[in-house]
Amino acid sequence: MGRAVRAAAALGLAVVVWAGGRKSGALGPTRMVKVNVEVEDRRGRPVTGLATEDFHVYDQGRGQRIVRFRAEEGRGNRLETRAGEGEVSNRGPGAPPHVTLILFDLLNTNMDDQGFARGRIIGALKKLEPAEYVYLYLLTIEGLIPLEGLPEPGEEAAAKPERPWTSEIQQRLDAAMKGVNRLGPQHDNLFPLDRVNMTYAAIEGLLGRLGAVAGRKNLVWITHGVPVEIGEQHPEWGEPADYRPMPRELSAAMERSGVAVYPVELYGPRREASAAVLANVETLREIAAMTGGEVYVDAEVGEAIGDAVASTRSSYRIGYYPPPESWDGKMHKIRVKCLRKGARVVARTEYAAYPPEAASEAEETAAPRAALGSPFDATEIAVAGEAEAAGGESRRVQVQLRVGARDLTLLPVGERFLGGIAVTYVEYGAGGRPKAINGSHERLDLSPGQREGLMSGGIRLSSELSLDADVSKLRAIVFDDYSGAVGSITFTGLRKGQK
Repeated sequence: MGRAVRAAAALGLAVVVWAGGRKSGALGPTRMVKVNVEVEDRRGRPVTGLATEDFHVYDQGRGQRIVRFRAEEGRGNRLETRAGEGEVSNRGPGAPPHVTLILFDLLNTNMDDQGFARGRIIGALKKLEPAEYVYLYLLTIEGLIPLEGLPEPGEEAAAKPERPWTSEIQQRLDAAMKGVNRLGPQHDNLFPLDRVNMTYAAIEGLLGRLGAVAGRKNLVWITHGVPVEIGEQHPEWGEPADYRPMPRELSAAMERSGVAVYPVELYGPRREASAAVLANVETLREIAAMTGGEVYVDAEVGEAIGDAVASTRSSYRIGYYPPPESWDGKMHKIRVKCLRKGARVVARTEYAAYPPEAASEAEETAAPRAALGSPFDATEIAVAGEAEAAGGESRRVQVQLRVGARDLTLLPVGERFLGGIAVTYVEYGAGGRPKAINGSHERLDLSPGQREGLMSGGIRLSSELSLDADVSKLRAIVFDDYSGAVGSITFTGLRKGQK
């Protein structure tokens, strides 16, 4: 793994450096299941101020112990200690604290239903107050077209306009759709598998962008849906196209990004839905069930947008460890119950319990790899820090990091709290090609007092690195071994230290 990162923390933190992959330890060979939870009262209003003891979680009907709990109160959780001079953070002021992203799918709908949905979208967005952190994209044969796009990497938040962008939604949407429709119905000539691949690739691209958001992330997907069964033979290679693995793969990517999907099954109120359309809709229902969203139909476009926006104001993130024998390779049912009287819970209802020992290397490293390749920093774990160049031709750099302890899973075992994080440094040379140059695992073994002291200032890590001559930027990726959460921070200008 290279040189071990030297670790030190306030209050005499006991840090033991260890090498290797995942551990079994007190937990056995298992993984955390994370669930986004929205709670509403009888009037549909978000219920705030709930704590761990207000919830019960059941996996295949068996009660589970909640080991990770975080309330999302409409904003991202930042490192509590104020950033010092020269320090940057992956939760800076430019990043949206939460997001509702509307994806109007013109690739998988016909023009009649597009016109119907257009009116519903315009009506919903005109009435939306406030419209901050709401974004709209069109999915077309040419790719994604942003009508109101997510911030670019490192982009500072713009001043709040006098009028929200939604006040001009009719003009903007009509102009964009007119331009798309000039292309003609080219997607009618696409083989279904090609259209499915284009759809999933576009959504995965959006997930990479949403990974930079620390708070609640909702995707309202207005579409006919995409196939979920074995399809017809492909004209080039002659084999039937099997779409079945795709929804689960996409759902797993959404779960890693913490995105809940609110599909709107758009098949038109004035005609009967065909068997093919109804089959495609099953894909949307499966994705909603696996991500913790809700399913809507046709005229409920406005309700879907309104409910998704409301859920960003207050939601909860729950994690638990199923026992090792539960990882049997089957689909498992989840039920989250809120003990508050009159409360209604919206949460994912199932997950694929793949055995950890059978997981491929790609699955085990999916989240860190996503953080490595994304142009945006991952923010599930708060990370702040600074990088100081030593000067000269050696390209030596001293890096100081602070990792948000509130975002880590620290399990109570007896009178101690145990955790584990992996830190990897990646340099990006000419052409942006990444190269891992250093990494280590840190095992955390804390007393209650040590744990409490780290909640505000974070865990401090220090490392000295030697970079290649053509390095344009440096990224530190932090991985929580007990929950699979990821945070990263990127240094693009290395400041010179004093001689």
